[in-house]
Amino acid sequence: MFFVALLFVGFGCSSRKPVRFDIPVGERVEGKALEQLVSGVEARIRGVDSVRSLSRVRVQSSDASHSFRWAIVYESPERVRIETLPLNTFYSLQTLASSDGEFAVVVPSERTFFSGKVTRRRIGEFLGVPFEIDESMALLLGGIPVSLLSASFSSGDLVGVVRSDDLIELVDKSQRFRARVGSKDFIIHELDLRDPFDDQILLELQADSVIEIAGFSYPGHLKLTLPKSSQTTEVWMSIKSLNTPVEEQIFSLTPPAGFAVRELP
Repeated sequence: MFFVALLFVGFGCSSRKPVRFDIPVGERVEGKALEQLVSGVEARIRGVDSVRSLSRVRVQSSDASHSFRWAIVYESPERVRIETLPLNTFYSLQTLASSDGEFAVVVPSERTFFSGKVTRRRIGEFLGVPFEIDESMALLLGGIPVSLLSASFSSGDLVGVVRSDDLIELVDKSQRFRARVGSKDFIIHELDLRDPFDDQILLELQADSVIEIAGFSYPGHLKLTLPKSSQTTEVWMSIKSLNTPVEEQIFSLTPPAGFAVRELP
């Protein structure tokens, strides 16, 4: 497998007991108040045009723990460049660049250049979550993928209940997700995403240590768990710049001289 950074990511099926989200009991957030909450959560993510970050990452599987750094440049909605920087001997430096549905990966340790179509799995093998680029970045920035939240609210399936002065619990009656959201900062502090195909939890996210840059607040620490594969990824995010112009060539890679070229379907 050429994506060394997250070699042990697995998205397999499970035969465990189906999971159902209980509809919370308590003071409801309804009408205009719920609409404003959803708008605030969506506006945080929609307001991000580009991000440059350098983050420390630790991945824990059932039998191993490994650490590395991510250098990420992201331009909404689907352009990204990710470099994995090794912190131990398990990893090798590698770079992924993706734009317009295509991706390329340079793996110097294998002297190989890979290219092909972007898929959820291929992005997931770098970022540890099996989602599209914009969805993955929304999660790393402490948000719910906008399309998911919008669909739940528009269909009338979204239920909001006050948990504290600063925290609202959101549950989708169609069993797509459950979340705890800051009522003031609109950051997702807890999120459970359910796999609609086998009624299991696909992803559990916990976020804390809020940091601010240029008026934008984001979680400085995230814990993402994939219950099916018993893998946990912890990310200590550090955004270096926000909504600044990104050079076109950032998202384009060419095969280095002497590297084998491998095209993937």
